[in-house]
Amino acid sequence: MRQTITILGSTGSIGKNTLNVIRQHREQFDLFAITAYRQVDVLLRQIQEFEPKYAVLVDPIAASLLEKKLKPLAYKTEVLSGENAVIDVACHDSVDTLMAAIVGVAGLRPTYEAAKTGKRILLANKETLVASGALFMEQVHASGAQLIP
Repeated sequence: MRQTITILGSTGSIGKNTLNVIRQHREQFDLFAITAYRQVDVLLRQIQEFEPKYAVLVDPIAASLLEKKLKPLAYKTEVLSGENAVIDVACHDSVDTLMAAIVGVAGLRPTYEAAKTGKRILLANKETLVASGALFMEQVHASGAQLIP
């Protein structure tokens, strides 16, 4: 069964390792979206290899630079920016699996919102549990989300 996955924090070590798993098992995964704060060049290389539907940079200046670099290359990946865009790709109806690998409390809100939609959440962000453990787990149970630490 194919899984459609969004990776929050694809430019960090856990995100890169997740992409390595996808690289080795392309028949099992569709990469929906990748996100980063402002690492344009790393995200560009990931787009070139994996061609996700969306790439999100929280920093709008970085997102604009990525769009300029992508334009002449004719990739179909749409570039989005801002924290709300991260939440949107985490919660999108097409996504069934979320790799939550954003460092620190920045990953809390998109991961929590994804839990509300009943996603399978691969949680590599301990701050989500440290800062809002009871509330987060309540949401996981209420929505039927699957949490895999």
